[in-house]
Amino acid sequence: ERQLMQKTVIYFIKFGFVAFYYLFIDAIINTVIGSLYQIITILNGTYLPFAQLDNLIGKMIGMGPNLVLAQGLIGLIGAALMSSTTGVFLFMSGFMGLLDLLLLAFSLVFTYLLAITLICFMLAVSPFFVPCILFAQTDRYFTKWYKIILSGALVPILIVTFCYFSLTLIDRQITHIFDLLGFP
Repeated sequence: ERQLMQKTVIYFIKFGFVAFYYLFIDAIINTVIGSLYQIITILNGTYLPFAQLDNLIGKMIGMGPNLVLAQGLIGLIGAALMSSTTGVFLFMSGFMGLLDLLLLAFSLVFTYLLAITLICFMLAVSPFFVPCILFAQTDRYFTKWYKIILSGALVPILIVTFCYFSLTLIDRQITHIFDLLGFP
């Protein structure tokens, strides 16, 4: 009789959770998405990785503030093409390095958008998975759904943190190269 009472109480708690979820589904979804951005802001301050990516690509191409094409990294690498055999080798290796850096930037943006899309999709199908918590046979579906949302929320946090450290280092190195060459 005691086990039956415990199971009944647990069932009513689960039922209350499902009812609460359905009553406040819009507020819960807005809170989840807003919390993700708040966590990113807490970890990295007002750091915007995509603005820094844009600035870095502008420096590479030479379209940034106080830069012209000849002063960008592409201009420097292009000048190496017109020099000796060593310059052609430097051109090829520099071009491949810039291409790898651009592919890194595009893959970071793609992974970030994919994670946000995954979270939004899983929250959109949440009305199908939240009631699965009520029964022991379907509890595993809710658990898998919940773990997918948590792993999807971890990806943007890690990407922004990675961008904060790596792009700051890359930007400093490019600025140092420009200072060595006498560019502002």
